[in-house]
Amino acid sequence: MEWLDRIVHSFIMTFGITQPSPEKKRLANLFIGALLIAVVLGFLGAVVFGVRHLAR
Repeated sequence: MEWLDRIVHSFIMTFGITQPSPEKKRLANLFIGALLIAVVLGFLGAVVFGVRHLAR
Protein backbone atom coordinates (compact mmCIF):
# COMPACT_ATOMS: atom_id res chain seq x y z
CA MET A 1 0.00 0.00 0.00
CA GLU A 2 3.05 2.26 0.01
CA TRP A 3 2.52 3.05 -3.69
CA LEU A 4 -1.07 4.12 -3.01
CA ASP A 5 0.08 6.32 -0.14
CA ARG A 6 2.59 8.05 -2.42
CA ILE A 7 0.05 8.59 -5.20
CA VAL A 8 -2.55 9.96 -2.78
CA HIS A 9 0.02 12.21 -1.10
CA SER A 10 0.98 13.60 -4.53
CA PHE A 11 -2.69 14.16 -5.34
CA ILE A 12 -3.28 15.95 -2.03
CA MET A 13 -0.24 18.18 -2.49
CA THR A 14 -1.06 18.95 -6.14
CA PHE A 15 -4.62 20.08 -5.47
CA GLY A 16 -3.96 21.71 -2.11
CA ILE A 17 -6.28 19.50 -0.11
CA THR A 18 -5.93 19.68 3.66
CA GLN A 19 -3.78 16.85 4.99
CA PRO A 20 -5.83 14.20 6.80
CA SER A 21 -5.13 13.48 10.44
CA PRO A 22 -3.07 10.33 11.14
CA GLU A 23 -6.22 8.53 12.30
CA LYS A 24 -8.04 9.28 9.04
CA LYS A 25 -5.09 8.80 6.68
CA ARG A 26 -5.96 5.19 5.79
CA LEU A 27 -9.58 6.08 5.04
CA ALA A 28 -8.51 9.07 2.92
CA ASN A 29 -6.06 6.85 1.01
CA LEU A 30 -8.77 4.32 0.22
CA PHE A 31 -11.33 6.95 -0.77
CA ILE A 32 -9.03 9.03 -2.99
CA GLY A 33 -7.42 5.88 -4.41
CA ALA A 34 -10.83 4.46 -5.33
CA LEU A 35 -11.81 7.72 -7.01
CA LEU A 36 -8.56 7.86 -8.98
CA ILE A 37 -8.97 4.24 -10.11
CA ALA A 38 -12.58 4.95 -11.15
CA VAL A 39 -11.44 7.93 -13.25
CA VAL A 40 -8.69 5.90 -14.93
CA LEU A 41 -11.05 3.00 -15.66
CA GLY A 42 -13.68 5.41 -16.99
CA PHE A 43 -11.13 7.02 -19.28
CA LEU A 44 -9.91 3.66 -20.55
CA GLY A 45 -13.50 2.52 -21.08
CA ALA A 46 -14.25 5.65 -23.10
CA VAL A 47 -11.14 5.08 -25.23
CA VAL A 48 -12.04 1.44 -25.88
CA PHE A 49 -15.65 2.41 -26.66
CA GLY A 50 -14.50 5.10 -29.08
CA VAL A 51 -11.97 2.90 -30.82
CA ARG A 52 -14.49 0.08 -31.27
CA HIS A 53 -17.09 2.41 -32.74
CA LEU A 54 -14.62 4.19 -35.02
CA ALA A 55 -13.37 0.83 -36.32
CA ARG A 56 -16.78 -0.06 -37.79
